[in-house]
Amino acid sequence: TKQVVPASWWSHLTTYHVPTDYASISAAITAAPTNSMVWVAAGTYTGTANKNLDLAGKNLTLRGGGGPALTILDAQSSGRLFNFSNHAQAGAAIEGFTISRGSVTSGAGGAMSFNNSTLTVRDCYIEGNMNTGNGGALGFTGTSSPTFDGCVISGNHSDSGGGAIFADAGSHPTFTGCTVSGNFTDAYGGGAYIVNGGNVTFDRSILWGNS
Repeated sequence: TKQVVPASWWSHLTTYHVPTDYASISAAITAAPTNSMVWVAAGTYTGTANKNLDLAGKNLTLRGGGGPALTILDAQSSGRLFNFSNHAQAGAAIEGFTISRGSVTSGAGGAMSFNNSTLTVRDCYIEGNMNTGNGGALGFTGTSSPTFDGCVISGNHSDSGGGAIFADAGSHPTFTGCTVSGNFTDAYGGGAYIVNGGNVTFDRSILWGNS
């Protein structure tokens, strides 16, 4: 029987721990009910059960216990770290991770793909990801309108457009207090590539050194 421990020092949310209670992030997300937290201890997480993640349509907080310097999601250059489709729980959040070495050959976003999906990504480093399509790090399609708060997005690469960010028609991501730097593409928009009436808001954010 897995132990569920209240995170009274953090919030009122009941917490499911990785790897103490569940060996993988995907297993903990599956077990956790809506309005709870998945707490991931400091460490580097690899393998199929720790990538191509979503939040199963639930209002969850996924929290890196060691912060982004110590809690690392590494796709090992095979697949994305997060794949969201029709996630409508705007109160959901991903906090305190390095999200790295995603690599894909199709679709939008090498590290994180959002299709008709909205949630908050906070205090994350999104770095060293690659997409031969659009959006080396982040791809937004459909009506996606997530918020990125206090994130660093750097060292990502796209062959087609948007070294860091790609936003297609109907999408409207917001970046607040973020740094987008050192990203590059072989085509259009080293920092961001916005097409077909897509919309990106940068608030108190820095974009520099993208090519």
